[in-house]
Amino acid sequence: MNDHDADNDLITVASWNIEHDGWESDGRGGGNLDRWYAAHEFLAGFGPFAAVARQEMTHSLNWRGRMAWQAGGALGGLIPFVHPTPTPASRNPTGLLLDTRAFWPVGEWPEDKNWWHGPAAVEARLAGCAPDAATLVLASVHLSSRSPRTREVEADMIVGWTTRGRALLVTGDMNSYSAQDAGLPDFGTVTDRPFIAHRTVDGRTPHTVPDEILRTAGLVDLAHYAAEHLGQAEALAPTGSMRRPDQGGGQRIDRAYLNAELAPALRAFEVHTDRDLSDHSLLLMRFDRRELAERLNTFGQAA
Repeated sequence: MNDHDADNDLITVASWNIEHDGWESDGRGGGNLDRWYAAHEFLAGFGPFAAVARQEMTHSLNWRGRMAWQAGGALGGLIPFVHPTPTPASRNPTGLLLDTRAFWPVGEWPEDKNWWHGPAAVEARLAGCAPDAATLVLASVHLSSRSPRTREVEADMIVGWTTRGRALLVTGDMNSYSAQDAGLPDFGTVTDRPFIAHRTVDGRTPHTVPDEILRTAGLVDLAHYAAEHLGQAEALAPTGSMRRPDQGGGQRIDRAYLNAELAPALRAFEVHTDRDLSDHSLLLMRFDRRELAERLNTFGQAA
């Protein structure tokens, strides 16, 4: 149990791309899920959770969804929502695991058109809100690793969830960069040529358009919010490419965005890295439950 568990006024949301769902290939057509068990033991130590967003849930739909339900059980009895149709190009669906005592689902978006990886997006009501409070769309996304143009369309699709008075917390692997970040890769020194094509606008300029689209729509990058308003500079730690010096080294490609009106409910943003478990870092967000509920109660109303 950590210090946060003792404070019932805090709720925790996590997001993690566990590489290939913890599968370790033996190179002969078989393998094991030992890393899956280790990763979920590691993750469970940061709970309890109100919501966990996952990317690369590669094996979670197998065996009648057994691994998804087992993940929910390992994390305290969370209910899994996994995108049902992995694309032929990628069998790595996204997913959400929810504590329905905290977030009660009222709808889903089973989208796949215009997405490289279909998103897991669940519209929910936060417990303790007024009956007419805004709903909050919780979304786990994994934007295209291959096409800047596809990522821009995917960002446009994300913005669509914010219409009709809905709030949005979207987290995941953005496979692109933040225009607010310092220290972006110098692509003149990157040696992975396909990577340059996939991650730049013109062979030189880092692709930051998805971040710009989301912030233009009124969403806040929560790591930057934590660094600027909560004094948590460590929130801006790298989250991906840490094993790939040929791709410019570690970068903050896993991010979380929330409506600006709700961002003041954030109390902590943490980045936890274990390269033995995944090539991506775990993101943890701690919110003040009461303030988040109060802000959802008034979300979208005229000042």
